[in-house]
Parts: sequence; structure tokens; C-alpha cells
Amino acid sequence: MIEILRHTFWETLEISGLVFVALVAMDLAYVYSRGQMLSFLQKYPRAQYLISAFLGAVPGCEGAFLAVSLHTHGLITFGALIAAFIATTGDEAYVMFSEFPLAALGLTALLFLIGYLAGWLVDVAQKRRRGGHEFHCVTAIFHPAVKFSFRHYTLDHVWNHIIKQHMIKIFLWTFAAIFLIEWAITAYQLEQFLSDKPYLMLLAAGLVGLIPQSGPHLIFVSMFMEKTIPFSVLFTNMLVQNGHALLPLLSVSLKDSLVIKGIGLALGLLLGGALMWGGM
Repeated sequence: MIEILRHTFWETLEISGLVFVALVAMDLAYVYSRGQMLSFLQKYPRAQYLISAFLGAVPGCEGAFLAVSLHTHGLITFGALIAAFIATTGDEAYVMFSEFPLAALGLTALLFLIGYLAGWLVDVAQKRRRGGHEFHCVTAIFHPAVKFSFRHYTLDHVWNHIIKQHMIKIFLWTFAAIFLIEWAITAYQLEQFLSDKPYLMLLAAGLVGLIPQSGPHLIFVSMFMEKTIPFSVLFTNMLVQNGHALLPLLSVSLKDSLVIKGIGLALGLLLGGALMWGGM
């Protein structure tokens, strides 16, 4: 047990350090590019599915948060919001790109394509059935742009946002996920159990994906890192989950939130099952 704890701590520390660097780099890029993204979206409204899927594919939850804000202000359609939610993998993306970048890139590209197509098809179906979707208007989620300063950025973005809102939870969830996997593999021969019941694990991945929070899904990232589960199980969980980007939408429309999760679960189980059947 002591050896498992020691191995878990150092692996978690290494992963968290890589994630922290990636978070800061992505946040800096987001601070400097947000205005340009909004201007482009307003100028080319038909590109909203592409833009929304891109926002979702950006590691972390900031892009998906922005998509929620754009939707609630009537700037993108419900289908475009779905595109962002399918494409996003939340804070788990930082861990995946740190530990298995090629597989993470392939997964992100696949979710981007699925999100784009699913969002477009949802809007087409809604227009034919009832002529569109009702928009909601709430207070903007993002704080207004302020003049950049190192002190402001370090305090507001790095400390209050990245460390307090993301890194503490990422460290704790990563530690818990790695420890549980290591312990379960040792104590209960988890690999043998999963190899005998792959579709049960696929269902579990989809159901856990319904949790509107980053963190619990790291258990599937850890399992994939340990080669305990196939790509199809990781794919299913990542398609269904949205990190904690769903939380602001829950306060606006429970119905929309349930519809998004229902579509994600159906697509995740269907496409994940197809990948598993194909040997992935």
C-alpha cells in the first residue's frame, strides 16, 4: 500500500505540473484571442458550427463556457452549442495531451467532426419540426476585458482561476483516479474483469460521463494510460462528458441540459459500441 501511495503521488505531481503549464499557456492564448473569435463569429454566422466545435476542442472548459455564453445571448444556435459540448473533453484534455498526445489528438479530431455534424443535424431537425430554438439571455459569464498587467494576470487568472478553480481539483481527482486504478488492478485483478465484460465498462463510461464536472472522468484517462481499457471506452466517456461546462447552462435551462446529455449519451454508446465492435 505504501508503495502504491508513493507511486501515485509522484505520478500525480508530474501530471499536474504538465497540466499547469498547459493551462497557463492556453489561458494566455485565450485572453489575447477572445475578441477576435467573437468578431469572426458575428461576421460569419454560418461558420458557427465550425467555431463552436473549435471552442469545445480547445483544452479546458473556457471554450465551452464561451459557447454557453454565446448561445444564451442568441449568437449561436442550440445545434452549435451541442457541437461545442460534444467536442469538449474538459480539463481531462490537459492530462491526455500530456500523457498520450497522439491518441489525444486523434480523439479530439474525431469529437470535433462528430460535434460539427451532430450540431448541424440537430438544427436541421429542429427547423423542420418547430421552426427553431428559443434563446435565453443571462448575465455574461466572462468578465469584461481589462488592461493586461502581470500582477492582475497572476492574481486573477493564475491564482484565483487556474490554481483555485482547476489545479486543486485536478490534483485531487488525478491522485484518487490513479490510486484507485493501481489498487483495483492489484487487489481485484481489474484487467481480467474488464476483458470479460467490455460492454459493461462501455456503459459505465457513458453513465459516468453524465456527471457535469471535471475530475471523475480522469479514472478512464488513467485506465487508458494503464492499457486497462480500449480506446472505445475512453471515446465514449469523453464524448458524453462536458467537464463542468454544463453547470452554467443548468442555471439557464434544465431542459436544454437534459437534451444535450441525452444526445451525448446516445451518440457515445452507439459510436463507442461501433468502435469496440471494430476492435478499437
